[in-house]
Amino acid sequence: MQRWIVFLRAVNVAGQGKLPMAAFRAALADAGFLDVQTYIQTGNALVSSALPRDQVEAAVEAVLRDVFDLERPVNAVTRDELEAALANNPYPQASETPQRLHLVFLRGAITFDPVAFQKLCDKGEEFALIDQVFYLYTPNGTSKSKPAARYEKFVRAEMVTARNLNSCLKIAALARGA
Repeated sequence: MQRWIVFLRAVNVAGQGKLPMAAFRAALADAGFLDVQTYIQTGNALVSSALPRDQVEAAVEAVLRDVFDLERPVNAVTRDELEAALANNPYPQASETPQRLHLVFLRGAITFDPVAFQKLCDKGEEFALIDQVFYLYTPNGTSKSKPAARYEKFVRAEMVTARNLNSCLKIAALARGA
């Protein structure tokens, strides 16, 4: 049985993709997932299943579509993959301000132009691509950061979804407790 962390794209953000978490947890359980948990309202679920990754993603996408009338891509990562992403963090200084480091989880073939992306960076902003995770460190915050606002134009994959370090640490703690 594998513990999966399921990242949803664009739910409960700015009034878009409304998804009630209690009903979502119930629907995931009805679909056969075990140990179902969610973390905050922005599309983070933890489930246990013997299914392989592609079938977990397809099943969650089917729940979203069939039960909630939402067409949203899903990226499922294992607990070990999330732990590796945290261990590979090239910006340990972000632990003091974990909301300023974003881990962008990528699925599928990745295209990235680091030279063009670097031109957007300012005031200590840094980035790294390690395996299927793009790390974006914005020490002065994300609200006025050009890289934070535009990374999806430069980092492309079949599925792209970001979580800040704080959320990733809390999700990993939940996954360890299951």
